[in-house]
Amino acid sequence: MKTLQRAVSLLLLSSALLAVRCNAVTHEVSGVDHGRIESPGYPEPYENNEEVIWTITVEENYKIELFFTVFDLEDSYDEDLGGSCVYDFVQIDTDPTDSATVSTREYCGNQHISFPGLCPRPGQKITSKGNVMKVRFVTDYSNEDPLPVGFQGFWKKVDRDECKEMRAAQFGEDWDEQLYCNHHCINTPGSYFCSCRPGFVLDETNIPAKLFAVTLY
Repeated sequence: MKTLQRAVSLLLLSSALLAVRCNAVTHEVSGVDHGRIESPGYPEPYENNEEVIWTITVEENYKIELFFTVFDLEDSYDEDLGGSCVYDFVQIDTDPTDSATVSTREYCGNQHISFPGLCPRPGQKITSKGNVMKVRFVTDYSNEDPLPVGFQGFWKKVDRDECKEMRAAQFGEDWDEQLYCNHHCINTPGSYFCSCRPGFVLDETNIPAKLFAVTLY
């Protein structure tokens, strides 16, 4: 029944919805190591026609780890509108600085009862690819009883493991163009350094990403 009502109402309300979503509430978060995000009014049910965007930025060479303690949104699937999570949803972009790759995903439903994959499960951690993550919360013009209460999530700054990334890059498509430590890589908070096996020293360039070992005579 709701699908039929939406098909008609979407045509009538499309311009109004666009106008509402042009007035999105935005939050720029930076300069802190952790924080909390919540749907408006949480723990009370959220309103219709909401759009809230959080852009979280941490220091270079760190990542952002997000998890939800509560996630309760309207569950939806509409093939004509694109599939799942098309009514109310949380969209998470794990790499908003890279426009060349698709790094967004929409979540909806209840984390305890919805079909696996629609929403974050309790304890599931979502990690950014770089030092920026964007979270977008969108609701449509109606909800049915019982009204969903929304979400509560917590995020924190976590160290980026450059050594692990370099090891993975060695087996990637452009492996011959990657820079890496060719003996030992030691990860440190916010950085890394290369070291050599006994009998070798670092190259004189002393550039961390381009260090190579040379034989001692």
